[in-house]
Amino acid sequence: MAEDPRPRLRVNGMKSEASAREGVRRGLPYAALSGILQIAFALTGMLLLVRYLPPDDYGIWVLMVGVAGPLMLAASLGYNHALLRFLRSIDRPAERTAFVWSVWSRRSLAIIACLALMWVLFPFWSPQFGLSAYSDLFAILLPAYFAIGSGAYLQAALNTAYRQREVFWAFLACQATFVGGILVGIQIGLGLVDFAWVYCAATLLQWAIAFFACLHYFGHPQRQVLTEPIRETPERRRYRLTSWWDDLGTMLLSSPVNRLVLAALGTTGEVAIYAVASNIVDRLLAWQPMQLFRPIATVSFFSRYEETGRIEDVSRMFRFVYAVNRSVTMLFIVLFVPFGGRVLVWVFRPEYADSYWPAAILLVGAALFTAPTGVIAQTLKRPKVLLWSKVAVAINLGLGIPLSLKYGAVGMASAVVLSTLTKNLIIYVLLRLEFDLRFPWSTLLRYSAVTGLGIISALGFELWMPWIFASLLGAFVYICSLRLFSVMDVEDRKMLVQLAPGRVQPLLRSILI
Repeated sequence: MAEDPRPRLRVNGMKSEASAREGVRRGLPYAALSGILQIAFALTGMLLLVRYLPPDDYGIWVLMVGVAGPLMLAASLGYNHALLRFLRSIDRPAERTAFVWSVWSRRSLAIIACLALMWVLFPFWSPQFGLSAYSDLFAILLPAYFAIGSGAYLQAALNTAYRQREVFWAFLACQATFVGGILVGIQIGLGLVDFAWVYCAATLLQWAIAFFACLHYFGHPQRQVLTEPIRETPERRRYRLTSWWDDLGTMLLSSPVNRLVLAALGTTGEVAIYAVASNIVDRLLAWQPMQLFRPIATVSFFSRYEETGRIEDVSRMFRFVYAVNRSVTMLFIVLFVPFGGRVLVWVFRPEYADSYWPAAILLVGAALFTAPTGVIAQTLKRPKVLLWSKVAVAINLGLGIPLSLKYGAVGMASAVVLSTLTKNLIIYVLLRLEFDLRFPWSTLLRYSAVTGLGIISALGFELWMPWIFASLLGAFVYICSLRLFSVMDVEDRKMLVQLAPGRVQPLLRSILI
């Protein structure tokens, strides 16, 4: 294969620490803006649909949007991880181009095959989830499923090359189209099928922007992309497949699968209650820095360890990410737990007041038991550790089914929290046996203490003022306590200042240090 002389992607020499750091700084603003707008658009779209659609119709919508995800993930075979992990290590432009388009074309064909199989078998599996009357809705959403699944590989390639700007514009076009379509649809009285057309158009637009961006930066695919095998060493193949197995296990713990379990055991109304709770928690947790900057943070973790090979650097990043994530998650607990039931009735509908307890359980469980253990295991090249953590899948299904039958959405949320705890505990213990990776227990205790102080303050303030102002004052007490009691270590605060844009570093330094 002749090498393409055109400089499509400036990643030569990206193994160096300086260029990687520059890529991170260049991509951070777009990653942050993309994450913030994603949360805003997702909450807006959910709010509009929940207030407009009856609970049963909203339950059908969330089931349909997520029903194809598990099968498309099964078709990935871990090649999304191969792009994130190994694309930056390829120096020759022609080889990079061949690798990107070979992965994308083969996985896209696999997605098409999976969707065709789901369409043929629709009469057999849809009655299990109460979807048999919605074949027309499923048919309309088929192109959207393809755009989401196929576009994920394009976005992974762009993120690995620190092209967050293009990913951001693709996302912005998609979300603006979808939310704008919902607003227009509500005004003229559209239904589920019409919203499906809007969703399909929005996702295809995002896919098209990412596709042409990859054409520009990586070059055009060669004719041999489907005939020449993808070259990978045995070590890389093992990494890819074990990461894929981990994804399958994680998928079985995800909200879309839990909704399918509820649909099979209960009603679409119960699905809607759990969907509102899980969507709220997912959107709140998306404010965590590890989620907000996940594409660029994952690449940074990999690059840092490959450059130094020191476990101390990984351990330091682990403690830093854990502490920063706790700052955000515990703040949401202070804001939501005391008066969350009133918020749900006020913002959504009285029918969704029952979403409070599932949301509170999921949020508290995430604050206490989630940690970036999966990324650490992949960074340390121990993806097999992730396979052992899939014992949590058995707990999620083994407890989720009986608890859902008896307690509905509350039972499913409880099973999710227990399975999350099991998963992260297994990963940490197995990594701890081999590496000097220390869990920041003192950090968790300090954050828990100031969170309790914030909740008690909010409940106390409610005796003298409206609950909205009491909630805000409770959050203010929590934020002040973080600085007053030095909950975050000085080293972590300095790292947070260093990662911020240069213009705001003096302000952050005066506040945090």
